[in-house]
Amino acid sequence: MKKLALLLAVCLAGCEDREIKTYSIAKEMESAPQLPAPASIGMKPNWKTPAGWKELPPSGMRAASFTVENSKVDVSVVTFPGTAGGLLSNLNRWRGQMGLPALSAESDVVTTSVNGQPVQIVELTSTTEDKAMLGAIYLRDDQSWFLKLTGDKASVAAQKASFEALANSFEFQSNHKSTNDG
Repeated sequence: MKKLALLLAVCLAGCEDREIKTYSIAKEMESAPQLPAPASIGMKPNWKTPAGWKELPPSGMRAASFTVENSKVDVSVVTFPGTAGGLLSNLNRWRGQMGLPALSAESDVVTTSVNGQPVQIVELTSTTEDKAMLGAIYLRDDQSWFLKLTGDKASVAAQKASFEALANSFEFQSNHKSTNDG
């Protein structure tokens, strides 16, 4: 009987505080992988804007952007100092944006040459969503350049030839040294 009385006393004591209390706790900020700050576009390569495309002035992190007539694709040119994390990490970042598995080695990437400059030109297509990407990476000792076109699969396919013409027109001044010669 004493145990029952004691249990009843504990339960009643625990039910006395009927006030609802609220607490505020500062939300922790998730830290996203950081890209280096964009580089100066002072050593901008020369390129030829494809027919039907219009080059826009630099803005934000973009050294250039392009609008494409009758298309919803997004075309950007971004530059970073140095190698900006290297070839494999940049390709795997793009692959991740398309929901594709990461590559394990740079040897899985084809290197071509544009005006004497080694470049990796890739076509990435999502297997789960209606999106695709064309990209070109020009890694250089002092400054790296990334050309990227994204959009839905049909729009990207329709602009592939123009993208390749733009990528193949990049011409750097001779005092730059490439670091992505495969």
